[in-house]
Amino acid sequence: MAFASEGLDDTSFKRIVLSGIRDLLSQSVFHQYLDQTADPEFASLFETYRRTSATEKRRSVVSEMQNLISLRFVEVRRNQIRGYGYDEFAIFAELVQNAEDAYSQREQLELPPPPDRAVRFTYSLDMANGSRSLSVRHYGRPFNLWRHRAKRIDAFRYDVEGVLKSAGSFKPHTKEDGVKPIGRFGLGFKSVYLVTDAPRIHSGDWHFEISAGCIPKEIAVPIGYERGQTHILLPLTVGAREEHDGESLIVIRKGATPAFPGQKGFVGGSMGDDAVIVQGTNAKNNRTETLQRNALFSTVHGAGRVMSRSAAAGKTNRRTGRVIRPGAVSPQMMQTWVRQKGVILRGGGLDESPHVYRRLPEVLAAQKDTIQVLHTLRPLVVVMAGADLFDPYKD
Repeated sequence: MAFASEGLDDTSFKRIVLSGIRDLLSQSVFHQYLDQTADPEFASLFETYRRTSATEKRRSVVSEMQNLISLRFVEVRRNQIRGYGYDEFAIFAELVQNAEDAYSQREQLELPPPPDRAVRFTYSLDMANGSRSLSVRHYGRPFNLWRHRAKRIDAFRYDVEGVLKSAGSFKPHTKEDGVKPIGRFGLGFKSVYLVTDAPRIHSGDWHFEISAGCIPKEIAVPIGYERGQTHILLPLTVGAREEHDGESLIVIRKGATPAFPGQKGFVGGSMGDDAVIVQGTNAKNNRTETLQRNALFSTVHGAGRVMSRSAAAGKTNRRTGRVIRPGAVSPQMMQTWVRQKGVILRGGGLDESPHVYRRLPEVLAAQKDTIQVLHTLRPLVVVMAGADLFDPYKD
């Protein structure tokens, strides 16, 4: 179900819309949580809810289920996000990408020029209570603003719905717009849940907090807020804290993914190699337990590179096309590899060729008994940005 505003001047309409979305998602989130988690306590409550017709009893069970979801669903979301390869460092790039798309969409809608095209991050510490927050501000197209004078772009109606979707990707664009977004509210935006439980969004006349990963709640307009600005506030959580050998530590994994006993994760290979679903093991001996503890119950999140992007693809003058320095990988080498693997490749640059990565089975073997492979996934079709496309966010 989608909701759309007619502009930025109808606060009452937006209040009604947020209420409607909240009621809708409050019901569907029960089924989502049940489908996506193995939570016996919730499953038992859900069965009681399904069998109960008495109003008071049913209301009590709903309240209990909502409490469980508010406590646990964001953590489930975090594990899913990490499984896609995101970490805390990705948040900055994702929010910058969202802002860049908003600036581009502002031009498409032919809005007046913004005061500037900056993307401003602010870290704040409240000395009174020790709470911390991270915020980002920009003057790109405000949420759900889809028309300006005679210009209308229907795809811009659904920003609020996009950030509330509990899974999947939402990147509004149309063929006639001519410019596809870099990352407007795709899955990457959900990376903010790695550092916050309840992001707060102020954009145009939309002011809401997101709880349980997808439930909106209207909040007050901040003092001094500029109506044409988008302000995303992330109250930082201590959710990154983990207990290791009796110590409470803040663990930020870069190039790694958590692998506690029983915890599942995704480890990808290259465009021409298999990927796997792994699970942290219950140590059967002291040696394995020591390895897990020393790694803070972490494992690899990919095969890992054996050469840099420039070493693989070489260096070319983007304006003239002149080759300054040839690379170690040729187009023929890359195409031969993926063809022998039976993979259909669309796009892809030499800097992502299978030749530049380690072989995943060897990398997994080095993890010893700390993880076990549950499933092996064979690639059939790989779609990537082409070598002729400039990506300012490529690492």
